[in-house]
Amino acid sequence: MTQETTYLEFSDEKSHKFYEVTLNGLEVTIRYGRIGDAGSASTKTYDTEAKAQAEAKKVIHSKLKKGYEPAVAGDRTKRPVLRGIARFNHLRRTAWSPIVESRTDAPLASKYGGKLWFNLQDPRATCMDCGHPKECYFQLNLQDLPAEFQGKCGQGLLQVMICSHDACGCAYYIAVADDEMATEDIRVLPPEDTETLDDKPEDSAPVHQIVGWQAFDDYPTYEEAQDVYNTEYGDEGEEEIFDGNDNVRKMDKLGGWPCFWQQFTGYPTCPVCQETMQFLFLLSRGAPGGEDYGSLTEDCPISIFQCSTHTNQLGLHMDAF
Repeated sequence: MTQETTYLEFSDEKSHKFYEVTLNGLEVTIRYGRIGDAGSASTKTYDTEAKAQAEAKKVIHSKLKKGYEPAVAGDRTKRPVLRGIARFNHLRRTAWSPIVESRTDAPLASKYGGKLWFNLQDPRATCMDCGHPKECYFQLNLQDLPAEFQGKCGQGLLQVMICSHDACGCAYYIAVADDEMATEDIRVLPPEDTETLDDKPEDSAPVHQIVGWQAFDDYPTYEEAQDVYNTEYGDEGEEEIFDGNDNVRKMDKLGGWPCFWQQFTGYPTCPVCQETMQFLFLLSRGAPGGEDYGSLTEDCPISIFQCSTHTNQLGLHMDAF
């Protein structure tokens, strides 16, 4: 299939940014940023070319509705970065987006999908509604993170589970408790339990395995910046810091800032020590090319929090774009 690229720009007295969508077979690559800069890029792989085409069409249509227009790269010149943006440096954090490849399943892998690994000496996690065994949606090896996270997240496997039984009322859904504490759908499997994991899956179908991490600058949503740091963007195009990277907000990421898009509700506190939890991971789009699982769509991200002392204590916050 011939590669197709759609290049769009949005430029007025406040904003000066571009958005580029490239369709190449099963892959959709999105590149975005300030006009004249290289920008940031992410690639998502789909099961079929039809799904890839549909996704490319959807994101292009979304940008056109927001006022972007077809353009030719290079026709508009780069604008200098406004001095006012420097005042947001104290809000900038480093986040990491997962680099994913299709590989054979493995017990200690950080991954999307595949087998739900568990201690053979313990009972299999089952759905409380229908009784069917839970399946793996996401697994993160807490010892296989970027250097900046080493020693801060504990050890073991963070596992997010789903019920995939179609007849079940909670199928393909991640439960979030009213108090934003973790439910039975998410847990940290301690290191001692990982030593006796079931290492012979019934099938060896490839899974979407995390093989690396790509760092990028991340900023809080406008709601958190305003409510916590009393910081507002003005009339100088500063909204690009908060709103211009909406595609970044919708991607899965390690670290950075959580998603409080509708309103800032505060970080969960640990039920053991009452300390404020740290933000760990944003689950949103999920596996590249994979299906949306119930609440886990790009428009309903789930922020995962963790106590830095009692690392088996987790909190969840679900939001909507």
